[in-house]
Amino acid sequence: MFRFSPLEREGAGSLILKLKEKKTFFILQKIELESKKTISINLIETKLRKGAYLSRFDFAIDFRSYFHSCKQLCDANVVLIVEELANWFERKLLMIPSSQEEMIDRKMKKAMKKINNIDFVLSLRSNNYEKSNQSYSSISVAKLQKQIKKLKDIDKMKQVLQILKEHNVIVNPSDKVLIPLNSLSHECLQDLSLFLKE
Repeated sequence: MFRFSPLEREGAGSLILKLKEKKTFFILQKIELESKKTISINLIETKLRKGAYLSRFDFAIDFRSYFHSCKQLCDANVVLIVEELANWFERKLLMIPSSQEEMIDRKMKKAMKKINNIDFVLSLRSNNYEKSNQSYSSISVAKLQKQIKKLKDIDKMKQVLQILKEHNVIVNPSDKVLIPLNSLSHECLQDLSLFLKE
């Protein structure tokens, strides 16, 4: 028998709160008020708080029963909304981690996905540099661009952003980080190049 871990219990409680925040949740409340036969969200919450559920599956059975009762008691035009909420609940229930390791693994995968989605747009125009200060050709700028795009390690990506900050390059935190190389100082390019060679 799979035991309901404290992490799963916390996730289930959070799931109930998220359900209550849904715009269409008022429909479920209305059905609950109109019928005394259906199990209520408050009863499920109380059972969760008191530790009455031995597993995630017991919790899911009560919720499935709740949604089934709501579908039986509502008008035909509301059934689709109740089914949508039930499907949303099922998807979110599967996403509740069962262990600390699973939670950390999911967070790391999410962070890596975000890093992989970061698109460094680097300007290859080096003609704005003064020839006396420029020791980088467009080929080495292109190489630097490729090295940054290939970074997969979160800490190394943070270090690149730190180097940019140290050289007073303003980087807005978003999914896309734009770094126009033609506006970076020679020292900044040199620091980036040295770091990426490590």
